[in-house]
Amino acid sequence: MSNKRKFREIVKENKSRIIIISLIVIVMLIITALLLPFVFSLSKESARQDFKDYLNSLGWLGFLVMLGIQILQVVIAIIPGEFVELLAGMMYGAWVGLGVCLLGVIIGTYIAYKMTKFLGKPMLTSKKEDRQLTEFDFIKKEKKIEWIFFLLFFVPGTPKDLFNYVAPFTKIKFRNYLLIATFARIPSILTSTLIGASIIEGNYLLSIIVFAIVIFLGIIGVLFNKFFINKKKEVKIDN
Repeated sequence: MSNKRKFREIVKENKSRIIIISLIVIVMLIITALLLPFVFSLSKESARQDFKDYLNSLGWLGFLVMLGIQILQVVIAIIPGEFVELLAGMMYGAWVGLGVCLLGVIIGTYIAYKMTKFLGKPMLTSKKEDRQLTEFDFIKKEKKIEWIFFLLFFVPGTPKDLFNYVAPFTKIKFRNYLLIATFARIPSILTSTLIGASIIEGNYLLSIIVFAIVIFLGIIGVLFNKFFINKKKEVKIDN
């Protein structure tokens, strides 16, 4: 059977699936195109303050908007999470901000995981992210996979949200993955919300201290991440 004929049969058998996937991708691209400029604009202090005042004027609706941004940040992995967590800390304080972010992480992780599982491959990532994902192929064959995911989520400097596009194709149970993806990143989120809360309270000394600690741990985390991945690749090659 020729490749063209095989391809036509595959398309015919999965016609409805392809249509649904195409619609999902189109909607996600439209939403991303509309919201990405706005989300990235939150890196400016004036924009964050204006947005904070606007959200506060909305009451509970503002909480839902903040939650929606956190969910979007997890699903669209290219959006940096630190700015969202910083804003949450500025709006609600360190601990309540942490709670808002964790709720968004739970919902966003569920959406990204299930959508990736349904699509059959990480179609929501860019080509650059696809190359990043190949670095974590070793996870699929790990026996202690829960500990590996916990370590990767806990250590600073790892692309945490990208793991949502790796986990569906490993042997880890979704319940375990969701718990790990949520609780292992608490220290990282808390430091960001703490900085945000300190800034809005005018405690710049605490903000600088925490920020310096975060930078230091982030550098160590990046170095550890590269060392850990290289070691795993060496083991894979030796086997």
